Amino acid sequence: MDVDLQSHRTAQGGHDFLLFSSGSGAHYVYDAITASIHPWPWPLEPHRVADIYETPDEELEALLKTFNAPPDLFTYVKLWRQSSHAFRPGLDGDHCRRSGVRQPPEWKPSPSVFSNLMLVLTDACNLRCGYCIFSGQYEGYKPFRSRQMNWETAKAGVDHFLQLNDLAPFRYFPNRKLDIAFFGGEPLLEGGMIQRVVEYAESRKKGHYRIHFSMTTNLTHLPDSLARFFVDHSVGVECSMDGPQETHDRYRVDAAGKGSFIKLRNNLEKLYSLDKKYFADYVRATVTLTGHSNLMAVNDFFESQDPLIPPVTYVGYVREGGFQENHPFDEEAFAGQYRRLLKAYLDRKRNRSPVRPGSFLYQFFEEPLRMLHERLMWAGSSARASYTGTCQAGRRIAVSTDGKLHLCERINENFPIGDVKEGINLKRCAEVLSDYYRALPDCERCWARAICTTCFAQVCTSGGFVFTGAHCKGVRKGLERQLSILYTLLEDVPDALSSGNPLVDGFGPMDGVL
Repeated sequence: MDVDLQSHRTAQGGHDFLLFSSGSGAHYVYDAITASIHPWPWPLEPHRVADIYETPDEELEALLKTFNAPPDLFTYVKLWRQSSHAFRPGLDGDHCRRSGVRQPPEWKPSPSVFSNLMLVLTDACNLRCGYCIFSGQYEGYKPFRSRQMNWETAKAGVDHFLQLNDLAPFRYFPNRKLDIAFFGGEPLLEGGMIQRVVEYAESRKKGHYRIHFSMTTNLTHLPDSLARFFVDHSVGVECSMDGPQETHDRYRVDAAGKGSFIKLRNNLEKLYSLDKKYFADYVRATVTLTGHSNLMAVNDFFESQDPLIPPVTYVGYVREGGFQENHPFDEEAFAGQYRRLLKAYLDRKRNRSPVRPGSFLYQFFEEPLRMLHERLMWAGSSARASYTGTCQAGRRIAVSTDGKLHLCERINENFPIGDVKEGINLKRCAEVLSDYYRALPDCERCWARAICTTCFAQVCTSGGFVFTGAHCKGVRKGLERQLSILYTLLEDVPDALSSGNPLVDGFGPMDGVL
């Protein structure tokens, strides 16, 4: 979607705001200091807004007179400054941005820490998907290998995970949900290991938590006995499904270049025929889009009434690693599809037609909008606790085939935080967090610092964490688009995403300002 968006650097304090427009042409200011959004009905050039940010209270009225600005603008800015510190440059406590000192946040346990265990059962895969992170075209990630996890490693990983969750603090969270997930490569190549781990973990679990098992799989290899086991033990299946056969088979192919859609569908039918309720509750699809994806066809595919098409839980888009450069596409045609799909989504919301969770429209548009909306609603001072949207080191524990512990299943092997023999190293967790934090670019001068979506896995290389200008530009562009879409929607349907508004509810009513 092409939207009229502008971000501008203030004279001295960096990017403290974003001036953007909704689809109706209404203007808003996103204030990076308070992570709040404010209507901006005055026709004022962006560099004038920057001047407002850098002008102290006692000089503000005189400055605005030089703009021939109406008196209500002075009242508006003054009241917001008093109530929330918006429309002023960064505070001294805003990550010490005034002094230029950057201190990484302290690593400490939280209620969500140690809640997810990822077992990478094998580095091998029976497919050769064109965009795969292990395809050899992404810096820092090794191509597919033939390594498999042995039972001693898997058992030790499960033991350590359950021991951590048996520590005294976690016993005060009754019925806490833990997740054990299987990854690869292709985890179904190690079906026997999956069964053994599930049965072992079930035999060891304690009463103050419950365990959910799942896997991310291409679902092209599923023996009947394994399918029956998944049903009997309620094992979740997240299958990669990029849309109709033509779209799916473009890049999701085997070593001979043959598409995988038919095998995937046959195995979906196998699970469906075994237990329809299990299929509805535990089988889901993840969708990867490229510039060649036919967005309208993908949406129509997942909107069909075919019972063998599972709900969508995640939609990703291949942006980095050189893939799109190596596979050029018609950017204008893709943008046109995006605009048509966006219109279909907005029309539904305006007509109060449901956009059901699990639909492609929901995951492609509504889920990201809801996440952004919630961050704006509840950001407050906590939004400045740390830059980027990365999760806390240690919330997830990924075990590689060699027994090393990692931050998650997506990060490369260069940032281990322990091993299954010695367990998780909390000091190493803090070190990795510090390394990541110190590698950040000039975040304190970026307007997106409080709502950035970057995580560890997106910027890991063989030499450390590296933030490229292209990456940060892409993140800002995506956030600008999301803000524009969000307020295009909220203007027409204020309660479209929740019973609240980040402008009013974030700081309280501003009677008489507008």
